[in-house]
Amino acid sequence: MLEMTTIEQSAPPQIAWSSPDINLWVATSAGEFAGMIEFSQGHFVVSDATGSLVTTSTNIPAAQRALVEHTAPQPAREIATGLAYKPSFLSRAPRTNYRRNAA
Repeated sequence: MLEMTTIEQSAPPQIAWSSPDINLWVATSAGEFAGMIEFSQGHFVVSDATGSLVTTSTNIPAAQRALVEHTAPQPAREIATGLAYKPSFLSRAPRTNYRRNAA
């Protein structure tokens, strides 16, 4: 039987920004490192908490918005639990048994 489970959406993270050095902006959320923006070669390079590239931008507000959206939780959705795929052999009708040389 297929059951549906709803995953709830939590509140968006509160991001605090600081600029410890020229051309560097650091984001924290709940006291933890959330990512950073660095101005390099004419672009604002946005990286997440793991150091992975999120995007590049031409201005600070767009770069900050990109990091906030990247760290925001996914919207609530329903997921199926149980048997999601029903193989065709489970839905076949039983075959009649035939015996050879039946009299």
